[in-house]
Amino acid sequence: MSTAIFYIPHQDDEIVSFGTAILNHLFAGDDVHLVLCTDGAGSGVRAELNGDRPCRVHNRTYRFGLSKQDFSLARNREFFWSAGCLGVPPDHIHLRQHIEDGCMTGEQAEAVIREFARRYPGASHRTFTYTDPHPDHHHLGFALQRLYDANEVGDARFYFKTSEMQRFEGTWETAAPEQLPFLRAANHAYRVFVPGRGLYSIGYLSVPGTFDTQLENPRCKYHKPGEFVKVKNQKS
Repeated sequence: MSTAIFYIPHQDDEIVSFGTAILNHLFAGDDVHLVLCTDGAGSGVRAELNGDRPCRVHNRTYRFGLSKQDFSLARNREFFWSAGCLGVPPDHIHLRQHIEDGCMTGEQAEAVIREFARRYPGASHRTFTYTDPHPDHHHLGFALQRLYDANEVGDARFYFKTSEMQRFEGTWETAAPEQLPFLRAANHAYRVFVPGRGLYSIGYLSVPGTFDTQLENPRCKYHKPGEFVKVKNQKS
């Protein structure tokens, strides 16, 4: 059995950017671990749920009064539910939420990856590409590339977020028909709005178009270490 470790910056990235890749590893019999690397509390959806502005999706104003901690815990509920739908057991989910959403540094990203590289020698490592504009995303990508260059990790892949998949060249990972129920269930976990149970549909309210795209055509796209990431149709 091989081990594959996914470094997830925020709750919902595991399904909309890595879902098919995670399932492909699981269906291959690999031991899959998810490392959640920030508290996820920086999402603008918190302002919508607290009434600072109307909810864009529901077109109404809520006043739930969620603190940052409340909001992060609500996002974790969605994350654990989604990961469970994919088939990742709870003891293979690792929270490293001392890092504030949007404030990750390269040193913090490198420390997290190095921790798990030492814990699981010979593991495969997966995270976002270093070309991604979000700081938490590209810091993880740059950190993984640095550790790969230093021979501290072996197999590494760098994934594009859904909105960037069509823009850049890379390798597609598609879902087999028998995987679709798992992906749909994991996607649905972020759509459930039952405030009385602490479920606020945070993932879907944040990026509804991304969730709809992933549901309609679930797939992932990645590049390997050191590959030149080129905009599609760009002339040489």
